[in-house]
Parts: sequence; structure tokens; C-alpha cells
Amino acid sequence: MRLSSGGAAHIMGSEGLRTDAYLDSVGVPTIGWGHTGPEVHMGQKISRAEAEAYFQKDVTKFETAVNKLVTVPLTQNQYDALVSFAYNTGAGALAKSTLLKKLNSGDTAGAAAEFDKWIKGKGKVIPGLVARRQREKEIFLGQRNPEDLAPGNTIISANDPTESVVPSQSMQISQTTTTDDLLAENQRIATELANLAKGLGQDTANDMDNERYLQGLRKEGTGIS
Repeated sequence: MRLSSGGAAHIMGSEGLRTDAYLDSVGVPTIGWGHTGPEVHMGQKISRAEAEAYFQKDVTKFETAVNKLVTVPLTQNQYDALVSFAYNTGAGALAKSTLLKKLNSGDTAGAAAEFDKWIKGKGKVIPGLVARRQREKEIFLGQRNPEDLAPGNTIISANDPTESVVPSQSMQISQTTTTDDLLAENQRIATELANLAKGLGQDTANDMDNERYLQGLRKEGTGIS
């Protein structure tokens, strides 16, 4: 299976795009849409194109992990939720999780309940993770589609002050903004994010050595952002 364009939009919106390196909630150097790795270092700056390349590489990596680790049939929503979960927590975390064990045993409801447990960084509950796990659980259960839950995707760039929000039109909310206005704006953002995700080369062939990758799962950090 492959991540849907809506699933990609949800991950991008959840992560937010940073074109300069920063420390995530557990102190890991991070850049782009939540990309971590030995090549990321503080003070690093990247272009939008480089961020998209990192994102596609990361998505392919976590697609591979989910495809290898899950042994039961999945719906597209379930798959998108699991790729989002692995993207945020790390493939190694998914591999060792009770969530995966319950899912592979056929306990779908039990697996869904496990999302709620992955909300801490360094032992502290992180509100952003609480919200993300709730979205992933709703997607997993088929209660919502991923593109409907994609948050606004903010860019923070030290180099280009004009590159402030993705989609390109920034969302300006006044005190008089109505609920209908917000719903319409959220839908517009979700649509543009989905269109953006479609252009990220999702038909790129996966040339990763799957066996070597699975052997490396135990060595992978969590990458929580």
C-alpha cells in the first residue's frame, strides 16, 4: 500500500514546515516536515525543494515499515493513520508497540485505543501529541478522512519572510470570524495541502533494501516532534 494524498496532507499539516533546524519537544534536531537524522544539525537551513525531498524519503521509509510490520489487511484510512503514527514516533516504536500486536491479532478496537497512550515526551504529556493521536485514531477508525483533519501548515523560515504559510494564502482570523468561516477555511487548506501532496512524487519507486531496513528498526530513535 501507499500513503494517500490526504494522508500526506495530514502529516504535513501536523508536522508544520520549518526551513531552519530546531530542537523538537524531546531535544532532537529537526528540519523540514519533522525530518530527523544524522544529517540534521542546528544552524542548518534548507530550501522548500530540499524539504520536499526529505519528506518523500521519510514517507517511503515509513510506508515500507508499515507494509512489512502489519500482517493483516488494512483499509486506506487505517494505513494512513499508521504511517502518520510511525512518521511521528519512529518505525522502531511501532514495531515494539502493543498497538501493532493488537492489530496483527485482529483486535482492531484494541489497537485504536492504543493511540491514546502515545502522548508523552520525556515523561510529560504534550498537548500537540494528544491532538495528533486523536486525529490518527479517528482516521484509523474511519470516523474522519485524513484530509478533513489536516491542520494549517505553517512555515517558519529565517531566509524568506514571504514564505510564511502553506497554502500560499495565509489564514487571517479576526475576532468576528464565524464557525462557518473557519470550517470553509479549514476545507480550503485541506484541499490545497492534498493537492500539494499529490505533487511530491508519490509514484517514486522504493529501492530500499527491506531486509537491511528491518534489521535497523531496533536502532532507530523515536523522532517525536
